[in-house]
Amino acid sequence: MTASGIAHEIAPRLVVFTLARLAGAHGWALLSETERNHSQTLEGRHKIRFINARIALRVNAADALGCANGQLSVERDALGQLAVTAPGRLFVSLSYGEHIGVLALATTRVGIDYETGPAPVFWQSAMRRYLCDCERRWLEGLPRHTQPHGFIWLWTRREAFLKYLGTGIRGHRQCLCDWPADRRPVQRRFSLANGIGTLFSEHCLNGLQIHHHAFDATDDNVDYPLTWLEIPAIERRSGVRSE
Repeated sequence: MTASGIAHEIAPRLVVFTLARLAGAHGWALLSETERNHSQTLEGRHKIRFINARIALRVNAADALGCANGQLSVERDALGQLAVTAPGRLFVSLSYGEHIGVLALATTRVGIDYETGPAPVFWQSAMRRYLCDCERRWLEGLPRHTQPHGFIWLWTRREAFLKYLGTGIRGHRQCLCDWPADRRPVQRRFSLANGIGTLFSEHCLNGLQIHHHAFDATDDNVDYPLTWLEIPAIERRSGVRSE
């Protein structure tokens, strides 16, 4: 740790955690008073997502930074972007599938999105509204029966990129395909359980650690294999850096 409090030589981390049930009460002790109070305003899956994600975030951030949970401060900006500060700072990105959540932590900007289930019935209208010309051409060039699956990946790509920028879907609308060459982030595409996702990082993801967070000894169902997939060449020019 440097005198400025910025963490160095911390491997980026991708954490998978269960949403099948609410974490046990012993994990709640890790939450701040503000987090516990907020959890009481939530119900159903929203409560499970919030509590399980914050416990997984706090455990893994403390481990990565080598500090106690009590030293962590979890901050959220006006657009919902999370960050952890302690003896250092970690950028955070979070996404939920139906039964599992994924969490990316790094000392530089990251963005992750993960989707499970079939494409929505309105995917074709969403394609026309949100995707750029080159994305639509790539999608329409796929066999018809695979186009809905291709749309889901493009959606995770767009969402993860906007999270990386810290803007959200209602913010910055510039297409990834037009992003300046000297500012293009690293991109990775993955499959996990019954879903697909995209991860963006400001710097190379060498040394990326995959952690399956267990809330207790019965969480063996969290241990899903994650597979990195080839990234199709759909950009107008040389494209986004990939690994």
